Amino acid sequence: MLKIASSLLCFAALLAAQTDTTTLSGVVQDPSGASVSGARLTLVNRATNLQRATVSSSEGRYQFNLIPPGVYRLEVSASGFKAFNDAAVKLQVALPALLNPVLQIGAASEKIEVSGTASLLNTESAASGTNITEEKILSLPLNGRQFIQLALLVPGTNAGGRNVQQNNARLNQTGGFSSSGGRTNNNLFTFDGAANTDPDYNALSYVPIVDALNEFQVQSAQYGAQYGRASGSQVNVVSKSGSNELHGSAWEFLRNQKLDARPFNSVTSKLPKNQRHQFGGTVGGAILRDKLFFFAAYERLTLRQAGVGLTTVLVPTAAERAGDFSRSTGTFFDPDTLTAGSRSPFPGNVIPQTRINPITRAAMAAMPVPNSGVSTYVNSNGIVKQDGHNGSARIDYNLSAVSSLFGRYSIANEESLTPDLVPNRDRLGYVRPQNAAVGWNRVFGASMVNELRLGYNRLTFQDGLPEVLFDVCGNR
Repeated sequence: MLKIASSLLCFAALLAAQTDTTTLSGVVQDPSGASVSGARLTLVNRATNLQRATVSSSEGRYQFNLIPPGVYRLEVSASGFKAFNDAAVKLQVALPALLNPVLQIGAASEKIEVSGTASLLNTESAASGTNITEEKILSLPLNGRQFIQLALLVPGTNAGGRNVQQNNARLNQTGGFSSSGGRTNNNLFTFDGAANTDPDYNALSYVPIVDALNEFQVQSAQYGAQYGRASGSQVNVVSKSGSNELHGSAWEFLRNQKLDARPFNSVTSKLPKNQRHQFGGTVGGAILRDKLFFFAAYERLTLRQAGVGLTTVLVPTAAERAGDFSRSTGTFFDPDTLTAGSRSPFPGNVIPQTRINPITRAAMAAMPVPNSGVSTYVNSNGIVKQDGHNGSARIDYNLSAVSSLFGRYSIANEESLTPDLVPNRDRLGYVRPQNAAVGWNRVFGASMVNELRLGYNRLTFQDGLPEVLFDVCGNR
């Protein structure tokens, strides 16, 4: 019974999620500022035509809950007033908005068109944060195409005093940032409401493709209890969904020696190997117009870079490998001559060949020979290699005017080879992050809505040096 209970608790932890939706509320008013009761309000998603409808209360108040971020059209109608139409209502992730429509007296057949809506006020939450919209994500330069760099636009954030530990193996990736003086691993990341935090280093787990992001929000203070796991910042990331219009994009970023300039301090005209190739594409549209939508993205990265693992180490000389320390500093004693607490040195500081253990000989053979000076080895020819595949797919389904579903699955494969101290002992890295989210929203009435959100987050992480094979007396 205890095992069953423990399993259920672990499963519940995997499914923990926070909402990435928002709310729109306000008061319907007449020209004098008095409230208008019984007004019918319809909120329409301009990309998918998903509609929500409600009626203003006796105090003229209305509220739309669990609204996915996006651009909407708000339509308001009431008896004795002209129809109100605002086609530029932009709702952002986890940011409650306030909009008070003002109806003009007139016939219902007449219509008031509103354009250029000012930024909507947030009077529902005390959370302090910044929303990074799609325009900034796509237009601002990103070195390495890491969306998390845009989090540095938020006041009080910086890159932190040191890199997140996992960056040593996950090359060209940023796993965290410092917010309000906190540590780089004090943040909580969510992706479409599902946890996206590495449980080992508490850093970003799956790194989304930049072109697959709708927007994200960094809450730095006073966020709600649903984000209680974060002691730094709460980062809410929302993926793109399909629309009635077919859209797609493609990109390619290339860097190699032919495009690079020679460094001013280089003594040779030949540049070190430096090839970085990153390309991919997205596509999204409707499977069933106004009902079923899809969005998919893929990105590929290859990196070959020399001179990154430059190291200098001391290694035994050829004479020392054979047991001859006559030219070395210090005195070498024979451990078998210990008498009354003292030992005798080897004659001439030379260890007899018969006294050298075969395992020691094998270990010496695995070490590199000096290539700079008498006993120094410089590893300057190692090449960093990285290959990455990143893919994501999302489906949205409008079941009815009061019910909608969505599902998303994202996965990446990252393989790296990083030169270490000695040749043929390169550090091997393999990382596979996976993240999935499923959501169901259901409106039961003007004052009752329900959201069900399930999330899955997993990170496979392998990093280390390969085992050395020694040939000892013909055996390995």
